[in-house]
Amino acid sequence: MKKFLFTLLFAASAIFANSLAEIRASGKIRIGVQSEQPPFSFDDNGTMVGFEVDLAKELVKNLFGNKSSDIEFVPVGSNERVAAVVQNKVDLVISELTVTKERAREVDFSYPYYSVQIGVLTRADDNISRIDQIANNKILTVSGTTADDHFKSAGYTIINCADANECVAKLKAGQGVGFADDNTVVLGYARNDAALDAKITNLGRVDYIAVALAKGNTQLLDAVNGSLIRMYKDKFFQKSFENDIKPYYGGKIDKKHFTLDEVYSLF
Repeated sequence: MKKFLFTLLFAASAIFANSLAEIRASGKIRIGVQSEQPPFSFDDNGTMVGFEVDLAKELVKNLFGNKSSDIEFVPVGSNERVAAVVQNKVDLVISELTVTKERAREVDFSYPYYSVQIGVLTRADDNISRIDQIANNKILTVSGTTADDHFKSAGYTIINCADANECVAKLKAGQGVGFADDNTVVLGYARNDAALDAKITNLGRVDYIAVALAKGNTQLLDAVNGSLIRMYKDKFFQKSFENDIKPYYGGKIDKKHFTLDEVYSLF
């Protein structure tokens, strides 16, 4: 019975999602992004900017060819990203969304456009550089993230937050020993606040970040994947790393996470 209901849900998702032909005919595409996650996507005086915003624009350019198009950037919270796709509030989510088996039951994923591991943000005065230093302590996580799953599985006491900013505020208030999230996220907070530090940055397996879209929207998925391959061959990822990612993180992020040669060299 459950399997039947899931099948109906996914079929409905594909039916109600906008097809590639419908998107092209309308000249408009809705893309879910986060509005407070530099250098990936953030609101700069009313304009969305960042690596994922640039990626979205380049991807859409390839989807529409030479035809003019309009991108509507739709703000989504960390715990709203999958639901926004399933409920057809957006056509694509390009929002630091890690590919997981659980999420893949609800949405389809494109080829990846960067990879991450888990990092832990701590207070600089605590001088924490090893995982054993945070054992038997409370860890702050955003509910539903891969870091949340990782530390719950490891038996840690978890304090959940609605978003990363709330977790950081709680960390600075002493409500946990560390805030765990993607290494790109925690390194960004450490970069912008001298009271914070991130020396634990490579926990767990390497996970991939990809574009999410409705289950069964095959033509749109194929077009997105084709665009990503073209962007790799045009050196988009390499240029973005050198021009935006590397300067932002001061060289603390490994280039391999953004060039993904092990994936795209196969094409």
